[in-house]
Amino acid sequence: MPSKSFLQYLFIAVIALIFFGLIGFYLIINKQKATIEKSDIARGYQTLPTSLDKNDTSSPTAEVSNIKETAITDRTGENSPKTPQRLWQVTRTPVAGMGFVGKTASSTLYFAERSSGYIFAATPKTGTVTRLSNRLFPKIYDAYFDETGGIIFLSINEDGVVTTFSGTISASSTLLGKFLQNEIRALSINRKTGELFYLRNNSSGDTLGVISARDGSRERTIFSSPLSNWRPIILSDGRTFVAQNASDNVPGYAYEIKGGALTPVLRGIPGLTFLPRKQSDAVLFSTSGNGALQLYAIANGSRRVPLKTIAEKCVWSSNPEGSRDLIAYCAVPQTAPAQNFLEAWYHGKIYTSDDWWRVNATDGTVDFLYSPEAGLSIDVENPTIDGDDETIAFINRKDQTLWILHINEKAG
Repeated sequence: MPSKSFLQYLFIAVIALIFFGLIGFYLIINKQKATIEKSDIARGYQTLPTSLDKNDTSSPTAEVSNIKETAITDRTGENSPKTPQRLWQVTRTPVAGMGFVGKTASSTLYFAERSSGYIFAATPKTGTVTRLSNRLFPKIYDAYFDETGGIIFLSINEDGVVTTFSGTISASSTLLGKFLQNEIRALSINRKTGELFYLRNNSSGDTLGVISARDGSRERTIFSSPLSNWRPIILSDGRTFVAQNASDNVPGYAYEIKGGALTPVLRGIPGLTFLPRKQSDAVLFSTSGNGALQLYAIANGSRRVPLKTIAEKCVWSSNPEGSRDLIAYCAVPQTAPAQNFLEAWYHGKIYTSDDWWRVNATDGTVDFLYSPEAGLSIDVENPTIDGDDETIAFINRKDQTLWILHINEKAG
């Protein structure tokens, strides 16, 4: 039977171990915090006093605890963030994808860093960036976000297998979720509901088009083809499309999937790139043939748009004020693209320097919107627009950095 003094010494030793363990844990946490702050500064962010109201449930990030607010470095020394310039370079490092979260003018742009999988939120009105997650998720090459903050990562594991992760960010800044089936080749997300439309191969090598919930449940096959060069598209109104990957001078096809059947939208168009519009039959499309690019609009009849660009550099307006005109915004190369543009552009052999134009698809007219300052060359890729038509986010294809353009001139 242990003596009373022995038990006392044992109790003191246990208390001492717990005490020093807590000190060690505190030091580790502080070291990790310092590392994160240094890492964010290296990314181009400068730590600022947190101004986010944790009780403000209107903010998409209001439920996230222990977060850190940062701003672009050219505002170092200011006491509070201010509206950024009209064209804002959000990141210095490559991103894998982005999406606006929320449905109002205060929408926040979520984005994922390509090398680490860390998720951040950029606030266009204040020019601030907030870290949302610290979970390392390397080798991300595509990231998708729906309006509620749902996240999809496409990555490659150490065995070279394409993996797909579906998740959300918890209140403790933790990225939670699960992996879906491997080898999903291409994916599109319904920004409103989070529903997925993706392509994979069956055992015979045919391409299957599959619809599922964001977590991979409720799968159903809606499309099958012996061909492999398809691109899936799902709009926020639930409509689904497939379009062939574009190639110069090669006839391209685009179809809407209705009841399991393919309904032709465009057929036999050389170098076809294709952008349908939600809640409308309107379509932007472009051609690349005989060494020339040309943009077209279909809205109560097909008409040529006087711009030399591709539909992949365009984004449809949300028309928040209920305008009868169907408006889109397009990035247009400042100089005429070279022959066989698509092949060279897709393979990273050439880059463009783009201006922004406003397109009225209803009457085919265009208006100049914005040109970057002299010496700044941006090749626009994957543009997306917020719910109130105030900002357009896009990736610069040259270095995969993230940018935001305020549509109205009052910014900055």
